[in-house]
Amino acid sequence: MWISLFGTWWSNPAISVTVRFEGIKYPDGFIFVGLYENQESWDQRLPSREINFEKWTMRDGSLIGTVSDLKPGKKYGLAVLDDANGNNVVDMGFIFPEEGFGFSNFQVKGFRLPRFDDFAFTYPASDTIVVKMRYLF
Repeated sequence: MWISLFGTWWSNPAISVTVRFEGIKYPDGFIFVGLYENQESWDQRLPSREINFEKWTMRDGSLIGTVSDLKPGKKYGLAVLDDANGNNVVDMGFIFPEEGFGFSNFQVKGFRLPRFDDFAFTYPASDTIVVKMRYLF
């Protein structure tokens, strides 16, 4: 299994999806992605896979990445954290995360976390999956 920011030349594009992360605020650290497959895994915060994307190719707050080894007809959802300090944890304030976060094809509004179906997509996705980052601080 290989997750790459360098395009899909060494991953099978037939089983890969392009992800565009938009609105990234900080150039340091990395983008951390949890790949979820159902509501139960989302409720338990147990992703089937965790992927880190380095930000060195980020331009104007956007970053393009590839997630590979997906199965046709299967539902997936991406939960994303901008781990700006690179410590591999969600840094929390009093109640809310201090770092940016986002979800596949879902714009976070208010303070409610989405359900899995809110940010799920069925592979193959017809377009690039877009993750709009949100920062509360």
